[in-house]
Amino acid sequence: MQFFRRKKRTGNEVEVHANEYYCEQECCCRRGPRGERGPQGERGPQGEQGEQGLAATIRIGKVETGEPGTDAQVVNSGTAQDAVLDFVIPRGEPGESGAPVEVLSSYSVPPQPGSSGDPLIFDKNGVTYGNAISHSEGSGDFTIDQPGFYLVSFHGTIGPASNAEFPLAITLFLKENGSEVAGTAVSHVFRTSTEVSNVSFSQIIQVTDVPTTLEMVGEGGNYIYSSNSLSINKIGEPSDNTV
Repeated sequence: MQFFRRKKRTGNEVEVHANEYYCEQECCCRRGPRGERGPQGERGPQGEQGEQGLAATIRIGKVETGEPGTDAQVVNSGTAQDAVLDFVIPRGEPGESGAPVEVLSSYSVPPQPGSSGDPLIFDKNGVTYGNAISHSEGSGDFTIDQPGFYLVSFHGTIGPASNAEFPLAITLFLKENGSEVAGTAVSHVFRTSTEVSNVSFSQIIQVTDVPTTLEMVGEGGNYIYSSNSLSINKIGEPSDNTV
């Protein structure tokens, strides 16, 4: 192994240290301090443009129905350039059956006199379907024979009777087994004998005890009612946790 005196460059001059040596094999000698980073070189020339790639296509392949609760799948059964997508779409769980259709509508054609506390009479039945709701033509009572939720809608025209005293306040409302149903009261105050008023309401009721009797009742004095209609539609079944 040969050793050489260590040299130190200062500017354009080189100093030689008499008592410092270095060997020709750098692997066994102490490495000097790292120099400063040099300036960045110039940018190289742009490379040649590559060849144009192949055009890709996408087609829909098979579409299958999977079992309920499984994951949807999309699989490419073709190639990267000619993709053929096969789908597996899970079938939905069967839904719960809805409430059976039960509906009844009734109406009154000619004007009829009404007295305070008496039910309105409906002389004709319109649409009737199912066995849950019944009404006899010419009666004011409607009977519900199945528990559930029912939508009751009423519309009519009222006016004062010929012997009425003014002002006359008439209120119509729905009764269920003799008790007024909240949210069904409609009223009008008449001040002349020529006034008429159109009144209406829609309300949902819950029937728990059967049979249940519904009727429209007027209060406040003597009046005339006409073009009245009442429809009852079952919209839901009671559940075990219904309060």
